[in-house]
Amino acid sequence: MKLLNRLLLIVSYKQEFLNFLKGRNEVDDFDLSVLNEEPSFYLIREPTSNQDYDEIVKCNIQNIFSSVYEGFSERTYTVSENEFELFFDIGCNEMVRDLSVSNPALGYENFK
Repeated sequence: MKLLNRLLLIVSYKQEFLNFLKGRNEVDDFDLSVLNEEPSFYLIREPTSNQDYDEIVKCNIQNIFSSVYEGFSERTYTVSENEFELFFDIGCNEMVRDLSVSNPALGYENFK
């Protein structure tokens, strides 16, 4: 199995983001648990420090927001750093594996 030199950012949603979507008439009967059934994932380069990690996230706030928001609306919106923090929880996982290698692993053969 091939390991990637990347981190996985996991973006899950807070109630404020759902309130934002409802206020802009983007969703009707969603609740937070339904919204968080499908969090968003992003690969980022491996940071050299916690400060570097924070900088990577900060530099990509608008990219992440736009990518998420596209799933709900054709409109655009420029999110502030404060709004971003109110809207999302950002998690991180350092174990990113490439299952596309020739040797099947972890049941990959079932997905052919």
